[in-house]
Amino acid sequence: MKLLPIAALALLLAGPSLAAAPPAVTLYAMDCGTIPVKDADPFADDGSYKGVARDLIVPCYLIRHPGGDLIWDTGVPQAIADMPG
Repeated sequence: MKLLPIAALALLLAGPSLAAAPPAVTLYAMDCGTIPVKDADPFADDGSYKGVARDLIVPCYLIRHPGGDLIWDTGVPQAIADMPG
């Protein structure tokens, strides 16, 4: 019977073990190119880009997660991709 109080005391003194910190999630922003646009009018609702040529920046993102990696690229809507110029 003397072992029971000693075992209980040992468990109490041991305390909870510290859990390891979960692996970090990291985010990387990358330059995935540009899209040349001859007429940027669809990108302004006030007509200020009518006839203005622009290079649109195309970012994409790499998300490193303990459960797996993800590359996020928003893409270009088909209506924009089909536009002439």
